[in-house]
Amino acid sequence: MTDFANFAADQATKNLTAFAEITRKAQTEAVELLVAAGKEASNEAAAAVQKAANDATKSAKKAAAA
Repeated sequence: MTDFANFAADQATKNLTAFAEITRKAQTEAVELLVAAGKEASNEAAAAVQKAANDATKSAKKAAAA
């Protein structure tokens, strides 16, 4: 009976360790995806602001020339 209890405890420890590793990896991948999505959204927003600034500058130059 003692052998079985020791074996069961050992297996439970191994299973919990494996589960913790899988969970850690999933969390790391989720954070990486969120960071990548945030960077892409930031780049898109910066491009939109730059385009708007360029358009405003062109319009101002046309108005000044007229």
